[in-house]
Amino acid sequence: MTMDNPIMTRAELEVRRGAKWAYHGADYLPSWVADMDFRAPAAVTEALTRLVAESDFGYAIRGGTLLGPAMGRAFAARMQDRFGWEVDPERVLACTDLVQGVFDTVQAFSAPGDKVVVQGPTYDPFREGIEDSGRVMVVDHMRYDDRTWSIDLDALRAALAESPLLLFCHPHNPTGRAFTRAELEAIGQIAIEQDAVIASDEIWADFMLDAEQHVPFASISPEIAERTVTMYSAGKSFGLAGLRCAVLHFGSAALQERFHATFPPRMLGGANIMGVEATTVAWESGNAWFEQVLDAVRSNRASMEAFLAEHAEQLEAAYPTSTYLYWVDCSRLGLEESPSDFFKREAQVVFTSGAEFGADYAQYVRVNLATSPEIFDQILAQAGKALDNRGAGRG
Repeated sequence: MTMDNPIMTRAELEVRRGAKWAYHGADYLPSWVADMDFRAPAAVTEALTRLVAESDFGYAIRGGTLLGPAMGRAFAARMQDRFGWEVDPERVLACTDLVQGVFDTVQAFSAPGDKVVVQGPTYDPFREGIEDSGRVMVVDHMRYDDRTWSIDLDALRAALAESPLLLFCHPHNPTGRAFTRAELEAIGQIAIEQDAVIASDEIWADFMLDAEQHVPFASISPEIAERTVTMYSAGKSFGLAGLRCAVLHFGSAALQERFHATFPPRMLGGANIMGVEATTVAWESGNAWFEQVLDAVRSNRASMEAFLAEHAEQLEAAYPTSTYLYWVDCSRLGLEESPSDFFKREAQVVFTSGAEFGADYAQYVRVNLATSPEIFDQILAQAGKALDNRGAGRG
């Protein structure tokens, strides 16, 4: 098998046709959309190459079953191996991506006009899944203190008193916060008290940057599991978002039945053979490759910390313990425009605008660490020069 080296050069990345590098053009360094600049694991590339070489695109089976059950077994093995969580493969539904999962859970576990609770800052597809489905989004804003974002449990309890569903991002995009078992227990208890379903988006679960291990929400207790839908994918961890493959896991048979009362099992279609092949191979054979990715992200986090210390009078951010994201408060710059527009014009660097996560966060940017240290250092150099020039210009 070919040895893995995930690092790609700028020249290699600039010929990619995906959104991250192509959308804004070659004049800009991209640090925006949550996609990675790493070469796929060799085992994944080889598996997909075999499919192409054999023209094996017909109705597929794996392990003697259709792709749906095969994904159930693969997910169960992944959860046991990665997190020590035992799940029933029969409670797993393969789908195209987690955004589909968000829309589906909103429609299955709430009614038009219902309130659905999210944490703020809020991943924009959560808003779309709620509002486009005719529901009302209620934002429980997280609290920021001492470089840490946390859940306001009293506000969450009040919000869930009027809502049948909590859409929860765990770990949290964009803040990079990994929630503790104690926090999850408290949130789960509120959901039990208010008889709310928890839809837990755990696509960032693999990106634990320090010693802590991710705690699947449904693993906390049987009582919490029976009301929890877990959403997971290899798309973020292995850079496979374009292959469109994800899973929903239902923590109880009753929850699964409620879902299928709205969406019969075959109504949503299923994942395609390329996505299933890449996902299962990545989960089975990609851990060593992924550790190299984590090393690069940790290196870039250290560079970002030094950058923030150097520009402490202008920028502030929580220390992310998970994801490959930094959520940076630029309000001290006193800009009359969005910080993302400022950095694009003055630094030729593209960050995600905080306004995409809610109007209250318009003076934030989200920074993407998932690139080579060499490219990330260049991103910081260009952004730093723009900040220095602004400071000099304001005299």
